[in-house]
Amino acid sequence: MSEIPIKPPQIPNLVIKQITWHVKLNEFIEEGHDLCTLICDVPESSSSLLSQIIHMPVYKTKTFKIKSTASGSLYVLNSAEEAQQTSILCKIRQKTLPNFSIGADSIDKCKHEMEFGGMCAFCGYRSNENEQADIEKLHCGVTGRNLKFNEDLAVALEHKKKQKLLKEKKLLLVLDLDHTLLHTIKGSSAKPNIHQINIDGIVFSTRLRPHLDFFLENLKDKYEFFVYTKGSRKYAHQMMKLIDPHKEYFGERLISQDDEPGESGKSLKILLPKDNTMVLILDDTHEVWPDSPNLVIADRFWYFYDELSDIDKKIMGENDHLLYFMKDLLANIHDSFYMQETADVKNILKQIQGNVLLGAKIAFSGMIPIDIQPEMHPLWQAAERYGAICQREVTEETTHLISDGSLTKKFKQAKRMNIPVLHRTWLSLSVSYWYWLPESQFTLENINNLDIRSLLPTSLMRQLSIGSPVPSKSHTSGESESDSDSDLIDSKSDSSSSSNKNMADCAREVNSTSIDSKENKQEKGAVKRANASQIPKPAKKVKFQDNSELKI
Repeated sequence: MSEIPIKPPQIPNLVIKQITWHVKLNEFIEEGHDLCTLICDVPESSSSLLSQIIHMPVYKTKTFKIKSTASGSLYVLNSAEEAQQTSILCKIRQKTLPNFSIGADSIDKCKHEMEFGGMCAFCGYRSNENEQADIEKLHCGVTGRNLKFNEDLAVALEHKKKQKLLKEKKLLLVLDLDHTLLHTIKGSSAKPNIHQINIDGIVFSTRLRPHLDFFLENLKDKYEFFVYTKGSRKYAHQMMKLIDPHKEYFGERLISQDDEPGESGKSLKILLPKDNTMVLILDDTHEVWPDSPNLVIADRFWYFYDELSDIDKKIMGENDHLLYFMKDLLANIHDSFYMQETADVKNILKQIQGNVLLGAKIAFSGMIPIDIQPEMHPLWQAAERYGAICQREVTEETTHLISDGSLTKKFKQAKRMNIPVLHRTWLSLSVSYWYWLPESQFTLENINNLDIRSLLPTSLMRQLSIGSPVPSKSHTSGESESDSDSDLIDSKSDSSSSSNKNMADCAREVNSTSIDSKENKQEKGAVKRANASQIPKPAKKVKFQDNSELKI
């Protein structure tokens, strides 16, 4: 490892008056990067007339732009006084590769940057799992299985990754496989539109989630996709062949259980060890992502499951449209990221979530057991996470009553006051889709005739009606299954974030479909709410929390 000093202009009798740094201590910079601006007093030529008259040097104030002459980490930033005394503005720590000495036995403890499968890639030192390393090594990217780097190199690679994403105006999207993009079971199935695969002599049946191709195709220019699964690499590779046979969307970007043996959870540090401002996650299980504000929960996709209620059959399996709405949510977040001056997907996600049901004041009838505090019930909590205000009683301000149809006092009161009385599916799907759905099909009178496809654009409805295969989602047979409407709703509500929110153009598409004309007023309200949450006009720069920025 070498140290490179960056010096001020080599001018005799130069006086440094002020240094304005454009970088931070420990920041990784590349050669040619702007480091600082100097304001200096520079002596004029001794041959000048004024110098000859007064017999003293005459100084003139000049400004200098200093650029880096090397790539590396900044570990010394001097003040004007320090730079004047030492003739050094800053120092850059630059990495040099040591000579290879594979299998060296005399090394005390390896301090090199890269480790593969527990062995140093430079000196061959094999670390002991129980040994306390002098330098912690981190995963960074998926360039190889069991590949780790020390912190400095991991941060440098992360910096390059971030710059590449900014140049391409993309974000990272981490996608789970089972129950998020597909559903898989062991054995054969007679259901339509499935794929049968043999892995080590075992037959699996897989159904891709509806709208998967649509989802990937429409987001490929906005996101760089990664698959992150707790399944085996062999299984994941077979699923990837179904999802992306030409490696158009994912390439080789796959993280499996084989890459993290012994790990029960998932972590973004394997991709970006320090900075998670540009990455989103779509996964059906929040338990594997503890305390991750980057997570969007996807309702589980079930296809090989027949024990469904009549209502669930209308919104699950072939009628699962979550990825269509997820496409709009993720496109919205991407566009907002590149239009905001201070960019962090976590902040954007939280803001959108709080606007989904903003303006709704919801009461419940027959939905919450009397021995439970209403505020502790998952339905209540989910509604409030997405911007609604929940009420214990029906009042003049109530906009919706979620009811099981029992002729309760609240039910009768809402009917007298012409307040929409809706099936719980309206709330659960609005939360899942991150979109205030039109109420007309979810009234207790209309719920048995629910046609969820009418929420989609007319062109897509035609495609579905003629039986065109639409991508679906999969799951390994080892995961637990939810077998009731209550379990389904609760699993949606327990997550800190859920499926998807459409933008205003989707709201207009909804209004163009076959919704009852008497509900137009409610639909226009949904359009107004969607318009209100749209993103601001573009800024000239994307600026990050570490004050790095990129002009766009």
